[in-house]
Parts: sequence; C-alpha cells; structure tokens
Amino acid sequence: MTSADDQLTIWDLSVEADDINHLSIQQHDPSLAEFPPQLLFIHQGQENMKELHYHPQIPGVVASTAENGMNVFKPAITVSS
Repeated sequence: MTSADDQLTIWDLSVEADDINHLSIQQHDPSLAEFPPQLLFIHQGQENMKELHYHPQIPGVVASTAENGMNVFKPAITVSS
C-alpha cells in the first residue's frame, strides 16, 4: 500500500499478535514495540508515490513509481507459520 506520507508498506493481516513473541521482540529491540506485528516492511525515500505492482513472474519483487523515479526491490521478509 502506498500513502500520502511517502511510504510503501507491506502488511500481513493474517498475523495475530503472539504475546510471548511480541514480548521477546520488545526485549530484543524496544524500538520495534511501537509497530504492530502485522506490519512487515516499510519502504521510504520516494516522493509522491503513485503505484506499486508485484512482479507477475518473480515472487516477492515489488516495483513502485513516484515523481522522483521508479524503484524495483525485493523486501527481506520472512514469514513463518
């Protein structure tokens, strides 16, 4: 999802907060405690983002367009079930 705050965020709404896991994250890095566990990735640095597309043939690759250019990247996200 892109937004007016010039951020592209990737969410996994199927993730449920696990109190034990969330507490261990807070102990490991307290600055992460302010983010919900469903928020997997934040991409910043582009101005006035307009579109984002997932690559149809390369799983996980995202392309985003903005006033100041285009970015193609693959977020380093691991989701375990």
